[in-house]
Amino acid sequence: MTEPPAAKSLYHPIILEHDRNPRGERPLPSATHQAALDNPLCGDQVTMRLRVDGDRIVEAAFEARGCAVSRAAASLWTERLTGCSLAEATDLLERYARFCAEPPEAPMDEALGELIALAGVRAARSRRLCATLPSRALEQALGKRSS
Repeated sequence: MTEPPAAKSLYHPIILEHDRNPRGERPLPSATHQAALDNPLCGDQVTMRLRVDGDRIVEAAFEARGCAVSRAAASLWTERLTGCSLAEATDLLERYARFCAEPPEAPMDEALGELIALAGVRAARSRRLCATLPSRALEQALGKRSS
């Protein structure tokens, strides 16, 4: 895949857009799965919620307080996971964890879609926790049902 010129920028235009106009930022009273995490080092907080019907994520939402990177990551995940099967979601979360841990020059994983806009965190190690906070919350949410 040919990467866009700004793909390795920490504040890629897609990140700025999702921070300014987040998708899926709202309560989700009908959530079947949820988890909340925080990063005590920077103060970011995120709650990720999913409504799963059968084996499919039919709705995703989040509530967050934090930096542009963590809020944008949460917003991007709500769009990316809606409509996915649980197996697809698990695969994407695993791919994303590997993607964020790779060196900056590593190839982009096209399966991640717009989440590759977060590639800048690969060069800014201190920001990886910001970019992975929502995905780690999603992994926890998928591991347990809401009560």
